[in-house]
Amino acid sequence: MNFKKGDKIYLRLNYRLDPDKGIEGQALEDHLAYVNNLARKGFFLGGAFTSNRTGEAGSGNQFVAENYEEAKKIVENDPITKTGLYRSEIFEWDLAVVHGDVD
Repeated sequence: MNFKKGDKIYLRLNYRLDPDKGIEGQALEDHLAYVNNLARKGFFLGGAFTSNRTGEAGSGNQFVAENYEEAKKIVENDPITKTGLYRSEIFEWDLAVVHGDVD
């Protein structure tokens, strides 16, 4: 997927509500199948936090959506959201600098 200045992508941060309870088993498998399907359809990056200054556990993703409403639906339909173990924030990101498009 090629990006240009002015394109929008969405950043989602997932914060684990209870540091002792994470996603596992079938819920984890369902979540991974969901995000892998998104990746097959287009731009999607995701992974768990490896370090966090606040000590919070969680994950983050960057993905393409037509608009904020579609981004919200993508987050709401993710099995990780449905577990109730995480709180998610969505940020709309207007691309200002893109590799290959720098003067």
